[in-house]
Amino acid sequence: MFTTQNLNEPEMQALEKYGIAVLSNEVNNGLQVINAAVKTREPVVRDRIDAVRWCNNELGFESSDGVIAGMASNVLLFGILKGDLTVDKKGMLIGPLEVINQAPLAVDFIVDNFKYGDFITLSLLMGKPMSSQESMTTSSEGSSSALPTAASE
Repeated sequence: MFTTQNLNEPEMQALEKYGIAVLSNEVNNGLQVINAAVKTREPVVRDRIDAVRWCNNELGFESSDGVIAGMASNVLLFGILKGDLTVDKKGMLIGPLEVINQAPLAVDFIVDNFKYGDFITLSLLMGKPMSSQESMTTSSEGSSSALPTAASE
C-alpha cells in the first residue's frame, strides 16, 4: 500500500528529482535487464486514442490499465539505471542518476511483464510535469515517435 512515508524513499526521490521511475522488479527484454524508465514527452490526447484502439484490437474491450500501458509505450523509454540510490544523513538522495541504453517497449511487453507496483510507478512518471531541462532535451526527438494520424491511416 502506498503511504506518505513512501515519498521519502530513494526511488520516489529519483522520480521527483531526476524524472526517473526506478523499478522494484527488473525486467529482461531479451537484450538487457531493464530497471528504470524516463519520459520523453508529455502524453497528449492522441496517445490515449491510440491506446484505446490497441485495447479494442488486442483485448476486445477498453481497459484502463491497457490504456495506461499503451500511453507508457508511446511516451516512455526504458533502460538501465546508472548511479546510486544512496541517501545522505538527512535521508535525501545524493545522486546523480541517469538511465542508459534507453529504448521503447511494446505495449504487449509492458502488459505481460511489469509487476503492478512498477506499473503504478510508470503512471506516476507519466503524470509528473517535465522540468524545462527535460522537455528541451526530449521534445524534438520524442514527438517523432507518434503513431500515424487518422488522415494517414
